[in-house]
Amino acid sequence: MAGQTTDTNLGPVINILKYMPETFRFAMLRLGKDCNADGSYSFMDAKCSVSVIRDERKVMMVRNFKKVFKRGIDLMNELKSGDMNSFKNMEKNYKAAIIVLAKFLEEKEKHEKSLNNVLNRKQNEGDDSCQNTELTVALAEHLLGRLAPRQSYIIDSRAKRNGRCSCGEKHCVKDPTYGSTGIGHEEVWHGHVDIIFSSHEGVEPESTGCAVRPLVTDSETRTNDAEEMEDESDGLPSGNTVDEDKQSTIGAEDQILMYDADNDVFLCSMLLPLLQDNCLHITSVLILWMALHYRIFCSGIDIDPKEIDRVQSKFRNIVGEKWEIYSKSLKLGAANFPVVSKNTFPSNEDILLGTELF
Repeated sequence: MAGQTTDTNLGPVINILKYMPETFRFAMLRLGKDCNADGSYSFMDAKCSVSVIRDERKVMMVRNFKKVFKRGIDLMNELKSGDMNSFKNMEKNYKAAIIVLAKFLEEKEKHEKSLNNVLNRKQNEGDDSCQNTELTVALAEHLLGRLAPRQSYIIDSRAKRNGRCSCGEKHCVKDPTYGSTGIGHEEVWHGHVDIIFSSHEGVEPESTGCAVRPLVTDSETRTNDAEEMEDESDGLPSGNTVDEDKQSTIGAEDQILMYDADNDVFLCSMLLPLLQDNCLHITSVLILWMALHYRIFCSGIDIDPKEIDRVQSKFRNIVGEKWEIYSKSLKLGAANFPVVSKNTFPSNEDILLGTELF
């Protein structure tokens, strides 16, 4: 690490500080009664209605990205002076994260070319499952995986095409990492996701105090303005309560969902444009990089205890006694999940063995 620190070119990192997110915000969501998070359901069968939380004036309640990720923003501000000493004196975890970003920015044009090759082919040839797999691999190899801690990720091995990235560029020679991506627990929500990013990779134990878990999700079918979000809509399963990042196949825009397990606050970000004029959107790159390194950059939801009830998602209320499973027993990297028998109409044998009521 010492040699790598000395050779790190911070120029690209310092140059993009002017693109720091100033107005990027999260809306706060509340779960509705139509939610089956307390039962044994796969992600395919999971359902949950959500509503945007508004104040007494019917104005949407939001949280600025700079407050949620204050530690990350403060770190980047330290680099503005261009003083290498500020970098050399940083904690090991912060250095490792900055090196990941610096390396990505040095190779940005190569990754842009690869992403455009795959995205353009996907748009021209249609949208079947095989092409979605190719896009997932391209995003892992040329964007999200490159921004993740230690560039560590696992793609679902059950994908139809388990091969290299299909971008066709000479610089893309790495074999993607495939494996089991099952998360959750068989007694509650569970299933396999496209990609898992190991947020704990390269992070020391003392830096993992943030209870907020991020989830990068599909936004191809969403509106172009977060303010237009419907008051009531179908929500995504709360797979983001685990210690990993879940990635669903995405297109030209991205969206981040985050759950604060300590305060029971559910956040939904504004849309993130990934590409603009065939170039990666730098502000989005910074936001995704911080989200993937949430264990060291996220400061959590610091809200007055007297006000916290107004913005809680009520997820704990909905899952009831199953909260113990969500908070302590979720599985990661599971190959499969046992089938849990559900209550049905009793059989003749069950009734015959019953106790007569007098």
